[in-house]
Amino acid sequence: MSFVHMEMKCLNEERGPDQPRLKANKCAANIASKWQAMSVEERDTITTEAVKELNNSRENHHLATHNSSLSSFHDFQTTMDSVKLEPQRLNARMGTETIMIAVRSNVGHFYRPEVFASSNRPMDFINMAFKESVTDVAAQMEEYVLSGVEAEAAAEKG
Repeated sequence: MSFVHMEMKCLNEERGPDQPRLKANKCAANIASKWQAMSVEERDTITTEAVKELNNSRENHHLATHNSSLSSFHDFQTTMDSVKLEPQRLNARMGTETIMIAVRSNVGHFYRPEVFASSNRPMDFINMAFKESVTDVAAQMEEYVLSGVEAEAAAEKG
């Protein structure tokens, strides 16, 4: 797959800016014949470089900032859904209790504070210890993060 990606990138770079991009399914036969004509050593060398390039591209995608509020909302929802699985599994296996609060750090993002608890016990603890609901604590945390108070405090120290 990395060889196909690399070949498609080269083929599309050769095209003019006004020309539509080529699709892999239309070029598959030519790419396959090129692959078959290569020695095992050539394949290894080419795919090693292509895999490095693909991994760098994936890493950049994961670390990149979002350019739209909608994409950040969807990324937040998807990521939170996957992150919640491990604490749920840990609770089911070992009874370990977990609480997680996630808040936005950018006013332009459209998601609300998210509170996750592996059971009611961590929520009850927060209510008892802080005399506030977890959702109130999450809202206060979001206000703190969005306010920039920590940056001001650091500037005063420095």
